[in-house]
Amino acid sequence: MKITVSKKEFLDALKIVNKACAVKPATPILSGIYLKASSSCLELQATDYTLGIIAKIPANVEVEGETVIVGKKLLEIVQKLSGEVVTISTQENSAEIFSGGSKFSLLIMNAEDFPKIKVEESDEKITLRQVQLKNLVSKTAFAASKDDSRPIFTGVLLKFEDENLTQIGGCN
Repeated sequence: MKITVSKKEFLDALKIVNKACAVKPATPILSGIYLKASSSCLELQATDYTLGIIAKIPANVEVEGETVIVGKKLLEIVQKLSGEVVTISTQENSAEIFSGGSKFSLLIMNAEDFPKIKVEESDEKITLRQVQLKNLVSKTAFAASKDDSRPIFTGVLLKFEDENLTQIGGCN
């Protein structure tokens, strides 16, 4: 795999996906972020079996491929990079990360061992204006937990029934 991405977009996606990485994993693969490069897209996935997050960002993909890199280390490295773009190149057992004048090498894990997140497709869709969604979240977000040790409690529950959308503060 060999890709080049915008540091800002990559960092934003890493911050989001990293929230699903297991803190004290039963298996080491759950501490990693799955990266899949295809056509002009980089897909990032993380899961701890209770929570799964997927993010996709545009990328210049020179060589398609997939790998798993320890999420915490990858996030720490990308945060400290000085360049505007990040290049990731994988070999047999390692990933090289380049940006500006910096170069890092990290061990990688086998992508085939990563538990893929199943995305359920639905014909039902809802469209909201951004201001409406922001208003809904701001009215109930106070009830969500700020403790990251249980990520499932850091969100809010949205219920769709018929033509109505109901929001409940905190997830139950």
